[in-house]
Amino acid sequence: MLTWSLHLAPLPPAQHLPAGSAQPRVSSATTAPTAEPVTDSAQARALVLVEAMARPLTEVLTGARATGQLARWIGPASLDRLGAAVRVGNWHRVAIRSIHASTQPTGPDDIPGIWGRIGFDCDGQPLTSTLHLACHAGRWRCTCLDLLLPGSHLRVDEAT
Repeated sequence: MLTWSLHLAPLPPAQHLPAGSAQPRVSSATTAPTAEPVTDSAQARALVLVEAMARPLTEVLTGARATGQLARWIGPASLDRLGAAVRVGNWHRVAIRSIHASTQPTGPDDIPGIWGRIGFDCDGQPLTSTLHLACHAGRWRCTCLDLLLPGSHLRVDEAT
């Protein structure tokens, strides 16, 4: 008999919205269905862990959850980038469009763990988040979280 043992810590509850809020700010829709079923147990576990990060990230992007509440699961540099994205964006409706996860390294220098990509719909504009989850002392932690905001891009100055 094969059994899996995961040590997951529960996330703290989201902060309550102000009493004057007329509509919930977080979409009640869950993730979009995946195109192909996941058959590998490691891939299924990876997808579950990335999905577990997607909901709190959605709550942070809308302001329903304080960024600091994720400090236990996300590294400080990534938490700062998330906080900056929240300050830049003033989103009222955020929905999860897609979630992808992989346990396979993409190059020879990659460290083991789970790589994930979450697609959000923020007030009708796309936002993509990439993350890396690593297991430390039996607990999963997001070691890298990046957000690609609408209209942002890398710029290379060619004038040298």
